[in-house]
Amino acid sequence: SVPGQSTDPSVPACPGCTRLQRFADLDPDRAHVEHIFVGPAAPEKTVTFYDRALRARGWHPAPGTAVLREARRMNLDIPGAESRQYLQGERTLNLLVYVDTNQETMAHLTLSDG
Repeated sequence: SVPGQSTDPSVPACPGCTRLQRFADLDPDRAHVEHIFVGPAAPEKTVTFYDRALRARGWHPAPGTAVLREARRMNLDIPGAESRQYLQGERTLNLLVYVDTNQETMAHLTLSDG
């Protein structure tokens, strides 16, 4: 365990990843949390991990995720980026995975309610 790297039961860290940032909305009426992780695994393995880990936590792929993923791919300036969207009741989780300029895999997860 890395000091200051508390776990989040809704948003797991990918295997071998270190959390670079956790940003949370301070407004108690709004729930928005963003996590950014960096790790050594290939983007495909990172996406596969999140597909399995999030489903195990009760998240389900959002309807139209394939269409959304393709639209984002066309508009992103990040080569090879993969995106997914998951739902759990009223909560939404967006996942964006890509390789940065240091050749490390970045995983951005944004969780919001309502």
